[in-house]
Amino acid sequence: MDTTAPEISDIAVPKTAAAGTDLVMDWRVTDSTGVVSWARIGGRNGWATWCFDTQPVRDENGPGFSLSCAVPQVIPNDDYTVFIGAADDLGNYTETQVEVRIVGGSDDIEAPVMVSPPTLPDLEPGDRFTLRWELSDPSGVLYTEAWVYTPEYSLVGYDRKPGSTTSPATLVAGDVRDGVWEQEFTVSPEASEGSYLVTLSVRDSVGNRDVLIIGNIRVGDEVTVPSPGTPRNIATSIGH
Repeated sequence: MDTTAPEISDIAVPKTAAAGTDLVMDWRVTDSTGVVSWARIGGRNGWATWCFDTQPVRDENGPGFSLSCAVPQVIPNDDYTVFIGAADDLGNYTETQVEVRIVGGSDDIEAPVMVSPPTLPDLEPGDRFTLRWELSDPSGVLYTEAWVYTPEYSLVGYDRKPGSTTSPATLVAGDVRDGVWEQEFTVSPEASEGSYLVTLSVRDSVGNRDVLIIGNIRVGDEVTVPSPGTPRNIATSIGH
């Protein structure tokens, strides 16, 4: 039985690629059986979405593969890793990697910074609450959103028992380079008691992104219950 992984060779990836141009990568794969091959690009911000779903072109009846990905015009100047993999018909697998540096883009290589995190309230099932936070970024925040996970680590709003998001995050003070964002949530009346993890997704206008762990919200368990018929609307502050 063949237990040997395919061999990847003759890799041709440029050492640098300019923003707004095509990054062309070539390589060969040999094996005693049939093979499939692929390539992905990753960096400090995770997988590069601009070269994630593109499939390589194979030489007809030959061992050569080629992949061309369009580098965005607006992208952080940074080192990126090209992961090239191959597998044969029997499941033997191999992967190798090479580095490429993107130039001619933005010198901003850091994700938005949390200036003031949201204060996390204690809640009861059925409560409405608002999270506010402040972010700064020299290129401007393009996207931010808070996520609340149940004690079973499912996303709020994707399960009937947790709460559901009632609005997207919106800029309520300042500007995209230094501003306060706000997002409203509702806890489902059927939410189970326990600790709910809160995370925050951030992305700037040049593609730097991150997921920040904020802390935990407690639902139930010694939380003061409001009078019947009096729903609580809890707005947390950013602390200044």
